[in-house]
Formats: sequence, structure tokens, C-alpha cells
Amino acid sequence: MLVDADCTLPPQASLCVSFQLPTGLPIRALARVIHCRPGARLGIEFTHMGNADWNALGKAIEIKESYQRRSIRIPERLIVELYWKQGCTPVRQPAQTILLSRHGCLLISEASPPPKTSLVIWCVERRIGAAARVVSCEQGSEGLAMVALEFARDANFWGIDFEPWEWQRHRPNPNFAAPDHRAAAH
Repeated sequence: MLVDADCTLPPQASLCVSFQLPTGLPIRALARVIHCRPGARLGIEFTHMGNADWNALGKAIEIKESYQRRSIRIPERLIVELYWKQGCTPVRQPAQTILLSRHGCLLISEASPPPKTSLVIWCVERRIGAAARVVSCEQGSEGLAMVALEFARDANFWGIDFEPWEWQRHRPNPNFAAPDHRAAAH
């Protein structure tokens, strides 16, 4: 869960959270800090929650997706520029990121090419660019487009660790072969 918080807590710090679901149901849970942007927000992981609360939360946030996310999402506002061709005309469009992931980002922009368009995203702050493609684009009510991009290559464009050590520990390692304990006993 992402929590807006004007505090600074170290990763792995334990805390108790309480919040209300859109249905009005109050939820209380124990959690720990996964990542912190000091004075702005915390990413937390629930460590203990009652079954009824867990089921109610699951129903409230259920998303109809037929795939599993490949990395965590980190909310971060960065100024970027998008470059693509519309017909033969080159287009440059400033944008601002909302969420970053190892494989792309979600951003807002005044204009966007249609889905499946290839483009270049330039991160002004880091002075680096990458090839990407538009996965989806939705026009918002304020005239801004919400654009999902996927990078063309599997590189860590943002320079952020998207897989905290706790997540890696629970993920199976395809290169790991379990030792044969019977052989070691002889």
C-alpha cells in the first residue's frame, strides 16, 4: 500500500495502520515499511491482518488482469520529454511521470501518440533516453492524457532497485538447485 506521509521511517520499520475502504468498512493491520520517500510517502507491506479484513480489502482492490506484475511500482514525479513521428513530422511533447517501474512508466501529458506507437522517452534530470512504446492512452477530464509506456529493452532506465531484498527472498531462483540432503548424510 502506498501511504502519503510527511514522516521518515527506515525500511523494515514496523507500524500499525488503520484506514477505511470505499465501502465504509474500517481496516486495521500491522505492516512494515518497504520504501520511503522522506516527507512524502511510504510503501508498506501488510504483515498481519484478520481474515475478514483481508478478504474485504481484496474485493475492494480487485483488478481484472490476466497477468502478474513484473516489478513493483514507485510513485515518482519526474519531468520527461517524449519524441515520436506523426506521419513524417517529428513531435516533441513534455510530460510528467506518475509511477515508475523497471519495465516502463505511467505519465501525464497534454498529447500522446496512439497505442503501439514507438517513441523515445528522455529523462531531463538524468540526461538519458530510451526507446519505448505506448501501451495505453486515456484522455482525462482536465485535457491531460494518461499514458502507459513500456521500454523496448529490459534495462534499468530509472536506476532504481525495483526488487527489494525481501521480495527477492521469496521469488524462486531458476539457477538454484536444492542440495540432495541424502547424499550429504553418507
